[in-house]
Amino acid sequence: MLPASSEAMKSIIMGMVRAAVLMMALTHAGAIDANGLRLTVQKTMLDSEKNRDQFYDWDKVKKAYALRCDIKNTSFNDLPAGTLRWTVILKKWGRNDLYYRYKGEEEFPALPRGKTIEMIVGKIPIEGYEMNNSRSEYVDSIEGYQVVILHERKETIAFVSPSSFKRLDEKAEDVKGKGKKPRE
Repeated sequence: MLPASSEAMKSIIMGMVRAAVLMMALTHAGAIDANGLRLTVQKTMLDSEKNRDQFYDWDKVKKAYALRCDIKNTSFNDLPAGTLRWTVILKKWGRNDLYYRYKGEEEFPALPRGKTIEMIVGKIPIEGYEMNNSRSEYVDSIEGYQVVILHERKETIAFVSPSSFKRLDEKAEDVKGKGKKPRE
């Protein structure tokens, strides 16, 4: 009887270990710690609009995404005001070679120790067509993004997603002016 219960106990413990590893992976996804700061970055949808087009079962999609950045002071000292510099690479649907770069800078106030601020930066237009809410290959996509925190014009911490961001950034064209559509 003892060997059977030890196998059951071993199975339960292994399940708990797997769950703990998964929770740690999910908690730290999109986050980085360095130089007394924790920077968490994720895409967030600002608004979404769908209109039935002339094609049956196809919806014309217009969405706006942004980056949600949580900046937490994990040091024992207060941190001075700084700058958040962001870059987003957008791939146009139907074109494997057409990438656009949206970028900007936002100032943030001094950060007392242990405090967190949330910033929502950028407004990236996503357009395309969906069939019955399930087809994403006909919609623009955010291929990568980079967020850099600067203090006194020096990089404090940087978050990059994915690792191929540099290659994508070299291919991309700048979008001129806020809110203007890139050339197509």
